[in-house]
Amino acid sequence: MAREVLSRVRVPVLLIVGGVDVETLRLNQEARRMLPRRSRLTVVPGAGHSFEEPGAMGAVGEHAAAWLERHVALRRPGRFSSARQRLGNLLANDFARHDSLADALTILE
Repeated sequence: MAREVLSRVRVPVLLIVGGVDVETLRLNQEARRMLPRRSRLTVVPGAGHSFEEPGAMGAVGEHAAAWLERHVALRRPGRFSSARQRLGNLLANDFARHDSLADALTILE
């Protein structure tokens, strides 16, 4: 089923995986090959599945914010001008207070 769904995706996708989570990395490498050409797989070295290691969640925030700047801000100039800093700070310092990454991303609304 995943192959069928991934092959229908038409927008660039950012996949972020911890470098020590070997199985998830393998699955994401496979998924990346089925996604649109401009999609990217980013590996956070030394991070596990939950990105609980010091600095790992901040790295996730930096990668996600940079991705948003490149792929979303191009369509909405000025909207995400400080997204990288705000999201990086949130994920590095305050993520434990959020139930999910989706909750944390409301900062961009």
